[in-house]
Amino acid sequence: MPFASQPRGAGRRHLLAMFLIAAALAAAMYQGKGYPEEDSTDGKRMTAAEHIASLNAFAQAVPREMRHKVALKDSCTIEFTSMRRSAEGHAFDVPLLSLDASSRTDRETGLTFVAIGSLDGPDAPHHEVYQTDRWHEAISYRSHLRQLMRLCAESLRKDEPGHAG
Repeated sequence: MPFASQPRGAGRRHLLAMFLIAAALAAAMYQGKGYPEEDSTDGKRMTAAEHIASLNAFAQAVPREMRHKVALKDSCTIEFTSMRRSAEGHAFDVPLLSLDASSRTDRETGLTFVAIGSLDGPDAPHHEVYQTDRWHEAISYRSHLRQLMRLCAESLRKDEPGHAG
């Protein structure tokens, strides 16, 4: 046997050493770069205007009948305007403090939809504003809306009397 002369456990130590060398090489190549920057949507660093620009970029990729523009009316209100010719100029405001942004996936078509509405009551209208066959894009769209909600709440906290910061 070729390994008969090796002390007991030497094969395991050899495997462990190889694993540690591979891990060290991977760490050296990684160099702490983390998630690829071109794919990152680090919401804590994006401004409200950047979130709006991202929402509008997504909105241009939906089917024609769902195309819309999003605008920031003030730090706590966004406006959705339909780009359909039959609904040209049809706009509705969404107060960010009561925004309900949800997603659902249709199992038959595989499409994921993002709907927005108000948490002000069960009769508040909900509008499907985004659809895609890429689940992660719908979740990103919804995340931009939720980050705008966070920025709104932060702006109100900063305006509170006695708030330092």
